[in-house]
Amino acid sequence: MYHLLGHSMGGMIAQEIARRDFERVDRLVLYATGAIGVLPGRFETIEESKKRAAEDGPAATAHRIAATWFFGS
Repeated sequence: MYHLLGHSMGGMIAQEIARRDFERVDRLVLYATGAIGVLPGRFETIEESKKRAAEDGPAATAHRIAATWFFGS
């Protein structure tokens, strides 16, 4: 058994770990995180994120991030 803490985006990662390893997680602490976010396939590689940002451009990338983190859309 172990305790798991996640902060910010790490909270999303901690939720995924807890979902996959729920029998061994004794306590889950989420700090300044959200329960949802738009990450294709839940998580994407840094290479995918960079490619997507380059293709979409800075304004669209910022809007996509802000919309999922702050506006709930």
